[in-house]
Amino acid sequence: MMFLSYGFLLRASLLIAGVWWCKEILGRLRDDLAELKDPDATRRGVIIGLWAVTAVIMVLIGMFAWSIIANAVRAF
Repeated sequence: MMFLSYGFLLRASLLIAGVWWCKEILGRLRDDLAELKDPDATRRGVIIGLWAVTAVIMVLIGMFAWSIIANAVRAF
């Protein structure tokens, strides 16, 4: 139980929220691609912004998962 700290629990909670976010956004891919053809620049900007945030979240999830795996390998 030494590895359970408030920081770890916070990061684990953020990991769960990030995975949920990515699942929801990836489910919208087909609709978002269709809406990108819309001439409304504001709508396109929002869609691109959401996908940019999703890309950052995916990178952070990967980094967090990599750190957990690296720590587990170092422990053995």
